[in-house]
Amino acid sequence: MFKESFYNFYIPKNDSILYFNGITCSNFIVTKSEHQKLQELFEDAIDFEINYPSIFNQFVKWGFLFDDSTDEIDTIRFRHRMATIDSKDYSLVINAALKEDNTDQKKCNCHNNPVGHMSDETVNKVINHILYMVNKKRITSLLIIWAGSDPLEHLEKVIYPISQFAQSICNKNSIKFKNHINTSLSDINISIIPKLIEIELNNIQISYNNTNTTHDDIALQKEIKNKIPTLYETLDDPTINLDIKGAISDNTKALIDGIQQKYTNRLVINYGKSAQVIQNIESKKRQQKKLRTQCRPKDIFSVKPHYKCNSDRMYHASINFDGKVYSCINRDYSDMYVFGEVNEHGEIKYNNEKLKQKLSKPPFENPMCLACKYLPMCLGPCSQKIMETHKDALESACILNYVDIDPEAFILNLYEEKLKQNNNV
Repeated sequence: MFKESFYNFYIPKNDSILYFNGITCSNFIVTKSEHQKLQELFEDAIDFEINYPSIFNQFVKWGFLFDDSTDEIDTIRFRHRMATIDSKDYSLVINAALKEDNTDQKKCNCHNNPVGHMSDETVNKVINHILYMVNKKRITSLLIIWAGSDPLEHLEKVIYPISQFAQSICNKNSIKFKNHINTSLSDINISIIPKLIEIELNNIQISYNNTNTTHDDIALQKEIKNKIPTLYETLDDPTINLDIKGAISDNTKALIDGIQQKYTNRLVINYGKSAQVIQNIESKKRQQKKLRTQCRPKDIFSVKPHYKCNSDRMYHASINFDGKVYSCINRDYSDMYVFGEVNEHGEIKYNNEKLKQKLSKPPFENPMCLACKYLPMCLGPCSQKIMETHKDALESACILNYVDIDPEAFILNLYEEKLKQNNNV
C-alpha cells in the first residue's frame, strides 16, 4: 500500500508550484492545473498505479509516494548513522594558539580559555595523531581546519610542519587531503602565499567584524582590493568564504559583489545576521531584508551530508594548542568541555562517558524533531546542544527559533541553484 510522503513540499513560485521531497531532494516545477491533478492522483494511490503505472513508479522513485510498510524516519536514521559513525572521513580542527581576546572564535565565556601557543612537543603529538589515524584507524580522507587566535602567526612552527606531514602521508596512502584555515584578511601577507601553495592551504575562511566606523569600512575595501584577487591569481583553485558581520557601505558592498561575479562559485559571501549597510533608515530596512536572503542557508539546513555538524561525528576532533581534545568549537576551552587528550603516541584518550552521551543516538531522536516535517533538512539541534538542554526545554533549542531564512526559502534556493548549474553545463 502506497501513500503520500510526509516530507513532500508544494511551494508556490510565481504562477507555478515547486514540488520537493525532503528525503530524496527530488524537485521540479508544475503548473497549478497539473498540481491539482497530481493531488487528486495522490489521494487514491491504487487508482494512480493502475491507470498510470509508469508515472506512478516515477513518483515512487522520486520519494513523493512510499510503501507504508516502511518507516520514512528509518531512512533518515540510517543515513545519519552512515554519515556520523560509519564514515571514516576525518575532520580535524587545530588551534595553533589562543589569546586572551579570542573574540573571533565567538566562544562563550572566553575568559575561561587557556592562553598560549602550541609547543614543539604538542606539534609532534599532533603529527603522531595523524599517523595513527592513517595507519591504525584507516581514515578515508583528512580535512584539517586551522583555527584559534591569529593562526597564520604560527605558520612556520606549527601549521607548516603538521600540514606538510599530513600532505605527505595522505599522498603516500592515496587519501584525499584538504587544508583549510579560519583567519582575517589583515593576517594574510602576500609573502606567505608560496608556503600556502606548498601545503595546499587553499580554502580560506575570512571573518570580518566591523565596529560600524567609516575607518573600518575603508580599511576593509583596501584589504579586499589588494588581497582577494591576489589569492585567486596565485593559489591553486582557491575557495574563499568571506563572513561579514557589522556595518558596510554601499561602496564596499558593490566591491564585494563585483569580485564575487568575477570568481563565481569560488567566493562565498555570508552576510551575518547583524550585517547592514550604512544608509538612510528606509533604505537600510530594505537592505537588511535583502541581506537576510543572502545568508548561506546551507549553514542552517542541508540535504547532505546527513548530519548537523562535524562535532556530531565519531571521526571528528578539535585539538587545542595544549593537546587537549574538544568536540565543539563553538564553546570555550575550559575543562568542562574537554573530551580527551592526545598522548605521545598520537592516540586520543577519550572520556568514554561524554562520548557515549554525545554519540549513542541521533540528536533528532526526540518527540519534537521526529514529528517535524523539516527533519530531513534540519536534523534537529546539534549533539552539543542536545547534551546541554533538558528534555522538557527542547523547544528552546529548535533551530527554527533563531534563523532568518525559512525552510521553504531554502528549498527555493536549492531549485534556483540547480537551474544555474544546469544552465552552466
